Amino acid sequence: MKDRYPVSTLLIFFSLFVLLLGCNRQDSSYIITSLGPDHYFDIAIGDKLIRLQLAIEAEELSHGLMYRKNMSENQGMIFLYTKPQKMSFWMRNTSLPLDVGFISSDGVLQEFYPLYPYDETTVVSQSDELQYALELNQGWFQKNNVTRGAKLDLEMLKKAIQLRGYELSKFNLP
Repeated sequence: MKDRYPVSTLLIFFSLFVLLLGCNRQDSSYIITSLGPDHYFDIAIGDKLIRLQLAIEAEELSHGLMYRKNMSENQGMIFLYTKPQKMSFWMRNTSLPLDVGFISSDGVLQEFYPLYPYDETTVVSQSDELQYALELNQGWFQKNNVTRGAKLDLEMLKKAIQLRGYELSKFNLP
């Protein structure tokens, strides 16, 4: 009689089971040693914890969240620039309604604005002293009571930058 499941199929299921178990580890002995551009990291803004992707390279900065079909409630992307500047964002090829928060180099949320799907109208910051932009689902700031003056955890950001393999000095971080 022929085996119902070949040994190779059973090995694949077992390997996936072990992998899933490993993904659920919560002990502190599990340490991330690198972070790719598609990976998320945890960071706090105000008293809220969010999961972000880090946009650093020119292609990542220009592509942003384009072509995404969905995004979890507390996920988003942070855009890092090497020096403070005026910010401008638009929604080319972006189907998700978003909020963009503009953050100064000391990690303080200065401004935030709603962005609408596929709207190519440029949203320009008032300040020219901004170094980070944070995109989250539209309404996130209001829903989570994160207002102007909320502080981004720069220590967590520094760790994420280093895990991406970049020198902190490139970003003029305090």
